[in-house]
Amino acid sequence: YPFELWEKFTEAGFHGVGISEDFGGQGGDIIMQMILARELARSLGGLAWIWGITSFAGSKSIGVYGTSAQQEKFLPEIATGKLRAAIAFTEPGGGTDVLGALSTHAERVDGGWKLSGEKTWSSSAHVADYLLVLARTDKNVAKRHNGVSLFWVPAKQQGIKITALPKLGMRSMGSCAVHFEDVFVPDELVLGEPNNAWRTLLPTLNNERLMVAAFCLGCMDGVLEDALEYMMQR
Repeated sequence: YPFELWEKFTEAGFHGVGISEDFGGQGGDIIMQMILARELARSLGGLAWIWGITSFAGSKSIGVYGTSAQQEKFLPEIATGKLRAAIAFTEPGGGTDVLGALSTHAERVDGGWKLSGEKTWSSSAHVADYLLVLARTDKNVAKRHNGVSLFWVPAKQQGIKITALPKLGMRSMGSCAVHFEDVFVPDELVLGEPNNAWRTLLPTLNNERLMVAAFCLGCMDGVLEDALEYMMQR
């Protein structure tokens, strides 16, 4: 994992793009965020996700549906590069069918929730400070998008095992399997309303989709520039 690249992003203030100045960020909206994403990918390609994952998984999620206390605690840490986040939605064998394959679950306990299950393809989980985890909290629902909750889980907490997955590409970013066994999550680390996380989560997923498009545009910018430079040499 290229920690030195993360530090360069920190020095440039990139982690604060899209975070309000009230929380130590650079301000700006999603357009500014995507302009930065496109420009980073011109020369970094997939390495731009070193910045991107925490930008959408952390700052976007907490900034949109976090409580005031959560925003005051975590957004300044994200903006100053002191906190890395990873997303843990995909289930083994589920692919992009997040809800259909969702077996990770959390049960109510005194003061919070007890989380168990397994996620896969959690990019940068091995270096993350927090994991954004989707889990089922109510099985007795008419529609499967109901009864799910979103948790902001400390990645080094007892009961969590993170295992790196072998990959052909984007290896420095790393992708992992994450196993949760009776992991306690206090109520103050629930994001949004319990059992109603799917609708709350849509801004995060849409932000990621836009970011994918911006990164692809940036990669094409770089390829075109290299091709034109080479053509002029011929």
